[in-house]
Formats: sequence, C-alpha cells, structure tokens
Amino acid sequence: MLCDRTGHELMRIAVIGDVHGYAPGLTEALRVIDELACEAIVCVGDIVDGHPENDRVVDLLRSRTDVISIRGNHDVIDLDDLRFDNRRWLLNLPVHAHLHGFDFYHFSPRLKDEKINSAIKAWNAFDDADFSQAVVGHAHIRALFRYATGMGPAAEELRHGSHDYRLEAGYRHIVVNPSLSYNRDRPAIPAFTFLDTTAMVVRFVSLNIAPMNTLLRR
Repeated sequence: MLCDRTGHELMRIAVIGDVHGYAPGLTEALRVIDELACEAIVCVGDIVDGHPENDRVVDLLRSRTDVISIRGNHDVIDLDDLRFDNRRWLLNLPVHAHLHGFDFYHFSPRLKDEKINSAIKAWNAFDDADFSQAVVGHAHIRALFRYATGMGPAAEELRHGSHDYRLEAGYRHIVVNPSLSYNRDRPAIPAFTFLDTTAMVVRFVSLNIAPMNTLLRR
C-alpha cells in the first residue's frame, strides 16, 4: 500500500462497470487506472452481454489480481457464447463487496433490481439499507447523492463534472458509477469512478474512446 508522509495508509480505488463485453472500453480504462496508481479496482457488474468480446473482457478481469468483481443482472443471462470456465466464474461472483469503508453493488444497496437515477430512488436506498458510503452501477449515468438524518423523504443530488468532489463528514453518500460501454449522460462517452478513500474524494474519469455502437437500451 502507498502511505503519506506521516505513514498513514492511502487507498485509491478505481470503480468500473457496465462493460457489456466492450473490450476497447475496458482496455482503455485499465490503462488509465494503472497511470493513476490505484491499489484496487472494483468492477460493479454487467461485465458481459452486448458486445461480441465477452470472453476477452472476462479474461482481462480474471487476469488482474487487483480486481474485485461483483455480479450484475447481465452476468447470469445469455451466457451460451462464453467459455465454460468464464460462465462458471461469472455465476460464482458475489453481489456485494466492502472495501475501505465503501460498499459496492450492481443494483441498489437494497439488493433490488432498480436503477438509482433520481433523488427519490436514492432516498429509498438510504432509508431502507444499512450502509455509510456506497457505489452502484446499473443506471449508466454519473451521479452523486447524499443524505443525512432529518433531511426528509428525498436525498440531495449533487452537481458534478470533471472536478473532484469531497464526501462530507456527517452525510451518507451514493456514487452512481458510469458505464465503460455507453452512458445515458450526454455526451455518452465511457467513464469510470476514482475514489481516494483517505481524502474521501470522488472523481468521474471520462475516457478518450468512442462508446459501444451496439447499444443495450436496458
């Protein structure tokens, strides 16, 4: 692990997901992540189903000892074109991971098949699940939500861009990780999330690569 000048451990985590078999997006993300010197990578699911390079994408993730992968809904359907060992690997993935104070899911922290793409849906997760800081996929958008006791029946959606955002003490947060295949944002370019868990900083990192041109509108 990296340490600062006082000897405190640093932890930089890259969050990727919703790859949908798009090897160019994954390959470029891994290149940028290596330049950022991240100690860990969490893949929040939907690794396959959409682009024809499913086996290549799974092989890339399996070859990296620094990657923790969780299972998405597309990782359990339409797997007939995958090698048997890759199908088995996908089906055995967990649906949740915890690392350095962050909980990672494909869906909502409620473990329900729902997209967190609004302040109301974020509040439902804050109200109904036990977590402090969470990162989810599934919605194919860049989004940040925060909530504190007493805020009422809605979370606060935070403005975001290419700048860093510091997760403030006293709030719970949900980070919605964008997709490496296509995003429902405009522009719809592939992107991932960078977390500095020591400084409690979040950054969305856009990639200089075109989105997958065969889009899954799900």
